[in-house]
Amino acid sequence: MRHSHRESDLNGDIKGTKASYDNQVKLMIMIEQDKKLTNLERNKQVVCNAIDNSDKETRTIIHELYLVK
Repeated sequence: MRHSHRESDLNGDIKGTKASYDNQVKLMIMIEQDKKLTNLERNKQVVCNAIDNSDKETRTIIHELYLVK
């Protein structure tokens, strides 16, 4: 009988662990959260600069509409 040629798997003996996968996922989540935090801080700075450069009437309107609970 003929047997078809089958190449051996060079990486067949490597066993992965779930722990390393979890660490990679956690690192990716931390990086994404860091990007979001950086964007929030940048946006906060932009808003603060815009308020600082506005006149008194505009600041009063912003305060009454958005900052008073």
